[in-house]
Amino acid sequence: MLPTINKRFLLKLVVVTAVVAGALFGAHAIQAGRIPDALRRQAELAADLSADDPKKVDSAVFYLRQYLEFKPDDVDALERLTGVLRKRNRPTDQAELIRLYDRVLRTDPNRHDTRREALKATLLARRFTDAETHAQALLKEFPKEQPLWLDLAFAQRGLQKPQEVLTSYETAITCDPKQPGAYQEFAEYLLNDLKQKDDAKAVLDRLVAAVPAAESYAARGRYYAAIGNEPAALADSRKALELSPDNADAL
Repeated sequence: MLPTINKRFLLKLVVVTAVVAGALFGAHAIQAGRIPDALRRQAELAADLSADDPKKVDSAVFYLRQYLEFKPDDVDALERLTGVLRKRNRPTDQAELIRLYDRVLRTDPNRHDTRREALKATLLARRFTDAETHAQALLKEFPKEQPLWLDLAFAQRGLQKPQEVLTSYETAITCDPKQPGAYQEFAEYLLNDLKQKDDAKAVLDRLVAAVPAAESYAARGRYYAAIGNEPAALADSRKALELSPDNADAL
């Protein structure tokens, strides 16, 4: 004869099991929610106290990384981690920094300060395709900012895009015709990369006309020295010293 099943006992057992399982699941969910919050608090505390303490910086990096394992899409935390890594300033962190910048910008492309840091990091790492992308994105928002055009030109030089480089340098000069650095970089590119001596001289002549200062004459004097025109180099050096007797380049 088969044993009979106590249906009332079985029902109670099922209910008790469900209640216990629910309680365990709820406790786990609460605990899982508390862990990332605790990690973030620890990271923020370490970051706030880390100004002169490398160990605190390392702690902030550790806790932020742990927190982002739980909350990988927290853009503010990603950006906070990039700031702490920049403060730590280790060469071994550079690749991670670039990856973090990409994660931030994929989520929020309008974080322009982050994109500027990404531009600097990718130029330093000679990742010229990424640098060109960041510079172009920033120039859509800040089209008159000369340093961005110079960064774009540098990236395009690395990518061997001579026509684009010429356009970027000309635009940089147009943005601020009184800034000698743009002319000097442009002339250096024409002379050393494209071997166009006459065009390089023409750019430096434009510099002297736009900014007739000691720095400009000294720059053109260096050009003359580079191509072996010693009399012209001496003449520009003397002119620079007339304008600024202590000019180091002219001396």
